[in-house]
Amino acid sequence: MCAPEDSAPACDSAATNESKQKEETEAHSDISTSINKSPDMSIHAKKNGDVREEKSHGGQSGKPFTVEELEEIRKNCSYLKINETESDEYSIELYFHFKEFKLLRKKDETVKSLINRLILNMKKSDRKRKKRPSKKYSQSVEQPTGNDSTIDKEEGPPNDIRFLDKENNPVDENSLLINVADKLSYILINQHRVEVFNGPYDLKQIYVSMDVYSGHPIIPVNAPMKDLHSYVHYWTYAHDKKILSHDLFYKPRKEDTNKRLQLVIYNKNNPFFFYVTNEMEVLSNEFEEELKRKGERYLHFEKVLKTDDPSSDNVIRILTYNILAPIYTNTKYALEYMFKNIDPCYLKTNYRSHLLIHDISYDYDIICLQEVSEHLHSNLFSVYLHDEFYSSYKPKNSYGNDGCSLFVNKKKFALIEYKNYEFNQVVKLPELKDVYDAFIQSGNDLEEIIREIKTVFQVGIYTHRSSTNVFLVANTHFYFHSLASHIRALQSYSLLHILETLKRVYEQKCGKTVYVVLNGDFNTNFESEVFSFLEGKDIESDSNLWINSKLFKKEYDDLNKYPTLFDLAKNGPNKEQIVGPHLDRKKFLPLYSAYKKGDIAYTNWNNNFIDVLDYIFLSPGLKVRRVLKGIDKGIFDKYKGVLSPINPSDHISIAAEVEM
Repeated sequence: MCAPEDSAPACDSAATNESKQKEETEAHSDISTSINKSPDMSIHAKKNGDVREEKSHGGQSGKPFTVEELEEIRKNCSYLKINETESDEYSIELYFHFKEFKLLRKKDETVKSLINRLILNMKKSDRKRKKRPSKKYSQSVEQPTGNDSTIDKEEGPPNDIRFLDKENNPVDENSLLINVADKLSYILINQHRVEVFNGPYDLKQIYVSMDVYSGHPIIPVNAPMKDLHSYVHYWTYAHDKKILSHDLFYKPRKEDTNKRLQLVIYNKNNPFFFYVTNEMEVLSNEFEEELKRKGERYLHFEKVLKTDDPSSDNVIRILTYNILAPIYTNTKYALEYMFKNIDPCYLKTNYRSHLLIHDISYDYDIICLQEVSEHLHSNLFSVYLHDEFYSSYKPKNSYGNDGCSLFVNKKKFALIEYKNYEFNQVVKLPELKDVYDAFIQSGNDLEEIIREIKTVFQVGIYTHRSSTNVFLVANTHFYFHSLASHIRALQSYSLLHILETLKRVYEQKCGKTVYVVLNGDFNTNFESEVFSFLEGKDIESDSNLWINSKLFKKEYDDLNKYPTLFDLAKNGPNKEQIVGPHLDRKKFLPLYSAYKKGDIAYTNWNNNFIDVLDYIFLSPGLKVRRVLKGIDKGIFDKYKGVLSPINPSDHISIAAEVEM
């Protein structure tokens, strides 16, 4: 068998009243108890919007704290928090005596320097307060926290500040912040003891980058997904703060159209750590009818098996989708030629995001995406699929602007490991030397060309939970050039070598059946020799495919010259005999395409080019129950391509439901 990878809140307190602190801490150990003087509260907070009771993290009557209540909590609490910045500094925020102090300090600064700066800033604040008209307070204000203490609002500026560690020992003021920042537990300000929070999650980094439409979920960026259970979150109307939903991925209703929304999020244990996002307007969708026509393809592909049906464990739903990387939408050629029939506003990622999420939301167990930027992987897909899917990203280059994303359902599969490969390295393996040498000799500059091709092979290895069989799930995007079928043949051979090797390793290691699912944009059609090779047919050394070794010119890989790709043609019969390597398909595991010719008319269409380029290849032991149908070409006629206000890519997604 293979083994799957599977203090009291901030407050002001006098250092001399330790016994009183202890009694009050025991009496008010829960934050909502100390704030509301109510021993047991509940909160509505669940991803799907249903009600779930939690203990002691809300306001009155079991409701979550309102924005006004959160602001009051923060105003009446004292604490200091320290966060690292990307510029080798510490961001320091001190809330004390109803005032807020923010500083940026160098990591190599001493503790003494920080203390002096705090004293200086607090004295400045006090001088400003004294210049304003005096307001007399008739009583002191009780600090509503676990270690309650009474502080007079008219107390003067500090003349003594010290830091303490967890054992209440004074921190050496000559120490550098970088050496002691993680040891700072309390700060004493005129003997008032304030808790220090080191590295709390910065909720202020949360934002929404996508355009918001009714009927489509909102995906917040930079939410604390790994620790979301520690937070309360809800969506409100901006104008009246009416709570709409506790679903993090709220799907606005039609009645929300033209209204402005905000996300409110706060820490359950320390609700003074809260944030309210900027307002966002729910937009009306003028293409709703066209979207419905596009959605007809899903009518016969809806999930029919119930999750409690035992047979559903052996049914696997697979999606592959080239989503069009943002980097390829903003070039001069993209705007003036490829996508000239569509308003540039629909090419922007913030518009396309809601459509991308829609296309992956049909109960898939395996999702393979190509042309994914690292930003979209991390801040859109991984966020939306976080709870239920394993996630992996393999970029094609160090810039992270194009790569492959792989997501697999945690309920059906357990992750064993990931294996990622680069084509230009795999092809040089000793086992492939004879094939590679014969390939290099078939044309000019081929070694240099191969070195520059950044194709990646992404592989995830999983145990199928109910059967304990092993699945190799592979994802790739073959080289795109129209005269590069010889390169795609070599890529196919290299990828099958990897899969065959991994299959043998896991058959021996696990003693279980090993299934292969190979997804991707193969930039090859049903009639090509590359497609036939993947399904089981050899490529002979005298194949016409190798003629491309002479015709292909690497400079055409420049996207600025991309218009010539579809115009290039072989200039008559080539009298020179080109001999390439013999690619023996029988050496590798068998595969077949889930889609047959006739199942779908096209998967890629822009301007004059339209063809099937995307496939799902399967081990023979996986039987196809049904495939996702194509889309009526007439829907896209006016755009002369599928990239449009209703489809976010120049490809359409394809999917198959298979069964062991």
